[in-house]
Amino acid sequence: MVMVINASRHSLLAGRAQRISGPWGGLGSILNRPELYPGQGVIVDGDLVKAAKTVGTRFLRQPIDVIFADRLGRVIALEAGVKPSAHLPVPLGTTMVLKLPAGSIGMSSTAVGDQVAVVDDRETAAEEARESTSVETAG
Repeated sequence: MVMVINASRHSLLAGRAQRISGPWGGLGSILNRPELYPGQGVIVDGDLVKAAKTVGTRFLRQPIDVIFADRLGRVIALEAGVKPSAHLPVPLGTTMVLKLPAGSIGMSSTAVGDQVAVVDDRETAAEEARESTSVETAG
């Protein structure tokens, strides 16, 4: 598990995200996970994104938010409240797709152009979250 942050806005997107890479790596785990709970996320990258023309929500039971990012982690497209069984076209330049519980985009104020980062080190992510909280409290 990894964490995903919006570095531009100092907000947490997912405290527990599962990365799915390679042609089939970890795909079964998303098929067996019909719901995403607050703080959870699924990162799809690598060959799965390169080969995909669409991103689907076929096996999910509730709407989700989807963030498309390029190789630098820059958000290039957002889709909020995507219903189950939907198929979204993958925007040109996408190298990472982040699936989050519905409402995550709005709660984090994520926008096109923001920088998202996958953080393996929990201490670094916790420090980012603390900085975010202190900035919001001070402002």
